[in-house]
Amino acid sequence: MIYLLKKLLKQAGKLFLILPFLVILICDTDAQILKKLGEKVKSEVAKTVKNADNNQPPPSVNSTDTEQMSMAAQPSQNKAAYISKFDFIPGEEVIYYYDFSDVNIGDAPENWQIDGSAEVVEVEGYPGKYIMLNDHSAIIPEAFEELPDEFTVQFDLICTNPFAWGSNNLYFAFANTNPNQTPDGTHEDLGSVNNTVFWIGIHPGSQTAAANKGHGEYILRTRSGVKKGIFSAESFNDKEEGRFAKISIWRQKKRVRVYVNENKVLDLTSILPPDMIVNTLAWSAYRYFNDDKYFIGNIRIAKSLPDSRNDMLQTGKYSTTGILFDVNSAEIKPESYGILKEIAGHLKLAEGAKITIIGHTDSDGDETKNLELSKKRAEAVKKSLVNDFGISSSLIETEGKGESEPVAPNDTPQNKAKNRRVEFVIKK
Repeated sequence: MIYLLKKLLKQAGKLFLILPFLVILICDTDAQILKKLGEKVKSEVAKTVKNADNNQPPPSVNSTDTEQMSMAAQPSQNKAAYISKFDFIPGEEVIYYYDFSDVNIGDAPENWQIDGSAEVVEVEGYPGKYIMLNDHSAIIPEAFEELPDEFTVQFDLICTNPFAWGSNNLYFAFANTNPNQTPDGTHEDLGSVNNTVFWIGIHPGSQTAAANKGHGEYILRTRSGVKKGIFSAESFNDKEEGRFAKISIWRQKKRVRVYVNENKVLDLTSILPPDMIVNTLAWSAYRYFNDDKYFIGNIRIAKSLPDSRNDMLQTGKYSTTGILFDVNSAEIKPESYGILKEIAGHLKLAEGAKITIIGHTDSDGDETKNLELSKKRAEAVKKSLVNDFGISSSLIETEGKGESEPVAPNDTPQNKAKNRRVEFVIKK
């Protein structure tokens, strides 16, 4: 037994002699590994910092306003998912419509104020013409005497793809400016501290930056101070040729709602001064990275009327310019579903009454093709009411009148917009 103990102690002694060398070897190996890892991390950090310097995100804006803000959800995967949530209703009485169709490529619209540089262009993959804003530039359409205290503004917004995080927002403003002074769209106060200006800035986000979410901000500037806030806007549609969004803005006295495509991204219930008069609109782009650009098209401004859909039940007729279609197409635009939802609600109150849906077009293009297009559009409206809102197909007939019954001369873009309409007639 004593022999065995001596032998074990002897072996243990050898082990204790070897252990220090093993520890030194392991530590030295770990040190080499850590050194190499540290050098790699430094290299990656250097790359990240270099990239960040070339593509810095704009400074965040802390909200100083306590108004209600609605954050955008991810884009809906199907139409039914967003119909119940999309409450935007385009104004009925068209005040202004402009699609740049009468402007030559490379020119700017007549009677528009251009601060900086802007020109009308065509964008590959998108029909029609758009105005392109260059660095440190703003555009102000021809003057309005005074917009009503309830109106909607809609426009198409395209940006280059990819788009850098460090490029600035596209800004849109409606304002009360001194009619005796020329506003300056490149300044936040439009050139005078006495102006009341409400800005909405929207950025599509960057597909290459780590945080690539779309975002926006709002700024209300009055003589008494400034209110600011931020919101999310993750709903631009991506195409290889460019990134697209339909921007819809709804002013109801003190309230402002903003939509990007079918998503409501901002709802400020009492942000505006109750007596704010709007006589100026402006779009502005401050700074771009690389070859980024914003393009604006299909501007529609309309007065929101009292709920005239009730007239359909009382008089048996209702006509709307608020159901919008793609160009030369019977495809209903998503921003039309708010008004379709309202119409469906009124039809359900009619308790089984039969209706006729009548489509109308402007006079652009071939008369025969316009007649066929108006029929297809009436059918598309019927299909939506049946499939999306549960109206019985047996209660609806459709008809197309083409360009044969205009309500205004087809001589200006806004008059043509008035003629592109859908009528609902209750059959007695």
